[in-house]
Amino acid sequence: MSASHGLTLVELLATIVIASVIMTVVFYLSNFVYRSWRSYTPSANLHTALQFVDQRLETIFQNVTEVESNPSPAQLTCKDTSGNTIDLEVQSGNALAVLNGQPVVGIVVTITPPTGSPQQFVLGRGDVSLAGTTFTVDSNVVHVQLQGTYLAQQPFATYVMSESFAVGGGY
Repeated sequence: MSASHGLTLVELLATIVIASVIMTVVFYLSNFVYRSWRSYTPSANLHTALQFVDQRLETIFQNVTEVESNPSPAQLTCKDTSGNTIDLEVQSGNALAVLNGQPVVGIVVTITPPTGSPQQFVLGRGDVSLAGTTFTVDSNVVHVQLQGTYLAQQPFATYVMSESFAVGGGY
């Protein structure tokens, strides 16, 4: 009797085929996870940015006593309980930045007190453009359609969020 050592050709080929199948499955699974992560990240960042803007607008409208309708849906003028005039305007001329060839647009909020200097700040984030955001007034309710586009990664992700704010607080 002779004892054979090593693998036969059939055993070697079977091992190579099984290893190839396992490596192919691992490759496809890791590729699927990576693609899912790449598509989820822009949506999550965009949703977070729009929620932040929405919360800031809610804070502003809680103290508003009257709203003036403007001819442009990208502008809104309000008065608050302290007598301040609050102007909201979706930027049109100067962008916050340019990202991937696209302008990053925010909402400029100008608060002008009855006496003193106006204060101005911009609602938005450096990688999300709010171009296309509109304000409409229906009696004592302000309807805001926030349109955000995540510009940090192509293809760009766009999300539209609609909110209604009652003058003086509430929804």
